[in-house]
Amino acid sequence: MSKPAAGRFIKLRGVRHNNLKNLNLDLPTGKLIVITGLSGSGKSSLAFDTLFAEGQRRYVETFSPYARQFMDRMDKPQVDSIEGIPPAIAIEQRNSVKSTRSTIGTMTEINDYIKVVWPSLSKLYCHQCGALVEKESSNKVWDKATARWNQVEVLVVFKLPLSDKFGFAACLDLLQKQGYQRVLIENDVLRISDLKQDSVKSFIRVVQDRVKISKENKSRFLEACEQAYHFGKGQLCLHLLNENGKATEGWNFSSHLHCPKCDIEFKEPSPALFNFNHPVGACPACRGFGRIITLDYQLAIPDPSLSLAKGVVKPWQTGQGEESHQDMLKFAKKRGIPTNIPFLEMKAEDQKWLIEGDPGYGQNGVEWPTAWYGIKGYFRWLESKAYKMHVRVLLARYRSYVECPECKGKRFQPATLRFKASVPGSNEQLTIADFQQLSVGKALQAITAWRAGRKHNVKDPVSLGLGELEARLGYLKTAGLEYLTLDRPTRSLSGGETERVNLTTCLGSRLVNTLFVLDEPSVGLHPRDTDRLIAILTRLRDAGNTVVVVEHEASVMAAADEIIDLGPGHGESGGAIVFQGTYTELLKSRRSLTGAYLNKEKQAALPHEEQQIKEEHWDWLRIENVNAHNLKAISVAIPKNKFVCVTGVSGSGKTTLIREALFPNLVKLIAAAQSEKAGADDTESEEAEMAEDHVIPVKISGYDNLHSVIMVDQSAIGRTPRSNPAV
Repeated sequence: MSKPAAGRFIKLRGVRHNNLKNLNLDLPTGKLIVITGLSGSGKSSLAFDTLFAEGQRRYVETFSPYARQFMDRMDKPQVDSIEGIPPAIAIEQRNSVKSTRSTIGTMTEINDYIKVVWPSLSKLYCHQCGALVEKESSNKVWDKATARWNQVEVLVVFKLPLSDKFGFAACLDLLQKQGYQRVLIENDVLRISDLKQDSVKSFIRVVQDRVKISKENKSRFLEACEQAYHFGKGQLCLHLLNENGKATEGWNFSSHLHCPKCDIEFKEPSPALFNFNHPVGACPACRGFGRIITLDYQLAIPDPSLSLAKGVVKPWQTGQGEESHQDMLKFAKKRGIPTNIPFLEMKAEDQKWLIEGDPGYGQNGVEWPTAWYGIKGYFRWLESKAYKMHVRVLLARYRSYVECPECKGKRFQPATLRFKASVPGSNEQLTIADFQQLSVGKALQAITAWRAGRKHNVKDPVSLGLGELEARLGYLKTAGLEYLTLDRPTRSLSGGETERVNLTTCLGSRLVNTLFVLDEPSVGLHPRDTDRLIAILTRLRDAGNTVVVVEHEASVMAAADEIIDLGPGHGESGGAIVFQGTYTELLKSRRSLTGAYLNKEKQAALPHEEQQIKEEHWDWLRIENVNAHNLKAISVAIPKNKFVCVTGVSGSGKTTLIREALFPNLVKLIAAAQSEKAGADDTESEEAEMAEDHVIPVKISGYDNLHSVIMVDQSAIGRTPRSNPAV
């Protein structure tokens, strides 16, 4: 066993946690260290239960007792002493995020930076006329006026509203005391003394000055605009004078965000306006989720080829619904609606009647039993009984998530989407929702273009924000995640993607002198992308951190500064240090089983090929039209009673296909089939909870002989101290 090089070390003495055999170990700081060994040899006990737990516990102890009560408490590991351990961060290959509010942008803090820089990058456009709305200073008014009306006379006019406090005469007297002599009535310039009350309605247009647009009069023009802005509450109008001295062609200006054409006032943008997790910026309908849960009437009529008599309405075929089925047939007979033709072939108004009920039902005393309530009325009645468990289960079966009809899934309120930014070098104009729908690679291109168009200034928060955005997006691209969109929900990521996003977040935070403990980051990663992972780990190490990785991947071991091999067996026979040294030394080690496999002395035996049943006799589970994230309406046939592997490069859609499309749909379909046999009252609440989760709408066939579906992932099995493998 080689000794670590001289320098600073994390010194562990007498480590006895779980199956570790009273280890004494010195780990060099500022290095990339790989802990490997057989499954159950004690790798996680050393890395997470000892190193991370003690580093985190000591860091938490530095906080006040009041602050510590809000933090997770780490158990003290069974060890004699640990010296020189820095604050620790654990990055596990586990996606524990459940909320749809968490996205790639929020997880990496990209959204926190973009909401700060967006008010400076974007421009406001009126939602009615589509015109650009901007603040126009007196100098801007001068520039526009000289470009359009050079060497001509104009009137600088502002509006003075008539208030209830001051009458018509009082307003005129106030104007004359301020030195104003003329007003504009329609197109005529009149003296204030000649003004009659019946010619004024709600406001008076006061002439601030009559000035010729020329270089000699620039200071006079600017002063007139400043005064007009002051008394006109930020608004003024320029009128061109014709040969007869009459005002024509008014041109409105505003010193704040106001559309002169539509006379609409807009609020000043703030960072909160560009944050869908803040009440100011979130869509009021979906509150920033981008989708709402509602009753799906297509689930209530799953097979429209059935007729009314044969039970086209699914919830009315068992239990209490049977009474509603008879009501439907009775009212259909009264209305003269045929009950023996398929629902698809019924008239549109008859289909609407089945769903909506009789016109005016629920209004002006139009109620059952004199009127038909329809499917909607039935579900409204069920919702009034939602305090009962079996009713909630029944409702959950016919609920689904749909795109928010107000924001169209963009999460932001309408005022936010009026701000658009132009990408240099293209004709594209993006709202902040459009930007967050870009992939990491395209978002990086846009940020780079915006940053190149601005002068770098260390005192400019926008310049600093763009630099930070470029760095974080660059880290994501380095990690091989350029295909992810910034609005991709974190919950939809695979474990490997989650771990790499967390790694890039750590790089973006620029922490130093920190202990990072990682749990097999290469698991689920295609060999093509392993080099990218190694680049991130070495970059994290080169920043001045200690990186400890539990790993089995040979290429990661080869890149490590030091390797610790635990063994020689697992469980009771493990927990000892078999080897500590470099990768080259590991290949020569006679004690290490890992080294024997790496240097090809030992090889895994391939299983014998079994006699295969001909494919035409296989039974298939088919999933059709999967259209989500980067899956483009694909259909897959999975043979049943077989060991099936789904593979592909990172980001190809493996997790989306299995975890988001196949699994939740199977849970819902099997639960619905079993509840029809057992009755709605016997449906398990866990199945109902799964049915309420987000389900990608797909068509599945061939599940008839399946009675359960189980998802086995890397999430913790039990969360209480009472939970153990035996239980």
